[in-house]
Amino acid sequence: MDPFQIRQALREVRDLKKNILEKQLFKGYSGRARALGGIIALLFALLAEFTPIKNGVTTLFILWGTVFLLAILANYGALVLWMRHKKNRNPQNLSIVFEVFPVWVVGGVLTLALWSQSQYDLLYGSWMCLFGLAQSVSRSRLPKRITWIGIFYVLCGTVCLIFPSDIFFKPVIMGLVFFVGEISAGVILHANSDAVWQSPFFKF
Repeated sequence: MDPFQIRQALREVRDLKKNILEKQLFKGYSGRARALGGIIALLFALLAEFTPIKNGVTTLFILWGTVFLLAILANYGALVLWMRHKKNRNPQNLSIVFEVFPVWVVGGVLTLALWSQSQYDLLYGSWMCLFGLAQSVSRSRLPKRITWIGIFYVLCGTVCLIFPSDIFFKPVIMGLVFFVGEISAGVILHANSDAVWQSPFFKF
């Protein structure tokens, strides 16, 4: 066979493989919702950093619980809007959504355990590491660059776990890490999203 024909055949195989992989990517996660979560985290962190809130352990704990809840509502609310379209309703899409739930369950158990033992300074690092792992759970069906977001969270979490002294009372650290991580993830996911499903609420 002619060398040119061989190269052309290989190129066609690569293109076919690329197209198949792109069709398998999950496009239900909203980049805008992820970015919104990062903005919320930073705003709440700044609120806590420059007000008496940062002096109260329980108040800070409630604050971060509120941030998590708002981020979950934004992300899964956007996901529900996406799945309202019949073409997006299939078992594979549902399975990828539930794959990350065990991470959140473990996160909840670990949070309660550390809280009950008054190990507040280990919370930020634990949350970052768990959030990093959550990025890797469905990496085969998400853009490859999401893996770097997971690595970023794990590295930041590791540093916070190694140097935990009084870190719980420095909420801006947590806010900045999640702001950078979620904005970056938002940009990656937005480039991969289905533009046709966008809700007027998320057009900003």
